[in-house]
Amino acid sequence: MFAILRFMIVLYGLTCTGNASATPTQLTEAQFTAQITGLPTIVETFDGFPLGFPGSPFTIANGIYIGNPKISFGGWCALSQCMDSNFTDGIFNVFPTGTKFWSTRIIYASDGDILRVTVTGDSGVLQVELPPAGWVPGGVFVGFSDSAGLKSIVFQLVQGQVNYSFDDVTTAGVSSVTPPVVSVPTLSGWGMVLLATLIALSVTGRFSFWK
Repeated sequence: MFAILRFMIVLYGLTCTGNASATPTQLTEAQFTAQITGLPTIVETFDGFPLGFPGSPFTIANGIYIGNPKISFGGWCALSQCMDSNFTDGIFNVFPTGTKFWSTRIIYASDGDILRVTVTGDSGVLQVELPPAGWVPGGVFVGFSDSAGLKSIVFQLVQGQVNYSFDDVTTAGVSSVTPPVVSVPTLSGWGMVLLATLIALSVTGRFSFWK
């Protein structure tokens, strides 16, 4: 299974050459919070799952995770339940329709890991390497946006051998307010026949709109 997962991640990486003119954007926590204000938002806290291995693909509140997930509590997940990567690269995808913002809090078990994140959206692909970070009780915020829509987020461990976990996976999208539909009146079939008859009479001189 892990060989197949690696192959899928390589395919995602190959798409990075597809569109260099416009790509998703990495956001700070303050930017993310400000930009999703008023938008429909879904947060997966992992608190509702039983501890252990849920299997893969793993359906969460706002998408699907493909990897080797484990729901844990305790240790570096000291404040609440979280989802361990379990030393395996992973993919978040199949987001709710209209998702333009995605974030999570990464809880590192210790120091030393460097993660590469590949963000695929309708506008293109962004690939970043997160700076090394150590254990923080509430985790380290990581967030992205794409005004055209997000498709997937891929995490790869490129340096280090320390486990890490995800918590508070958040998606936000377009406003649920639908603009009113303005109806344009149309002529019925008999109305079209009448209009055509009047135009024909006007052309032949038997009737004029301007008399």
